[in-house]
Amino acid sequence: MSVKVLFFGQLAELTGVSSLSLSTSDIPLTTHNSAGPEPADASPTLADLQASLVQSFPALKDQHYRMTLNLEFLPESAALQAGDEVALVPPYAGG
Repeated sequence: MSVKVLFFGQLAELTGVSSLSLSTSDIPLTTHNSAGPEPADASPTLADLQASLVQSFPALKDQHYRMTLNLEFLPESAALQAGDEVALVPPYAGG
């Protein structure tokens, strides 16, 4: 199962990549309930992906951006599934 991650604007410049593909099994589950063991079928969330990306690209830590999941702004608790597309979108202005 893989997730496509897209980087836009200054985020692509900071990371040196415009896109990458990650296996969901390679995204550590960091935001789930620590009261018990992880369910065998637990899926990583947007928050898990963000933590993993900051680990891989430390320059993201101090950046302001939002993440979309399949073209929608969803809560960080949204679960990732095979074939999903996540975009890191920096602040933008326009009119």
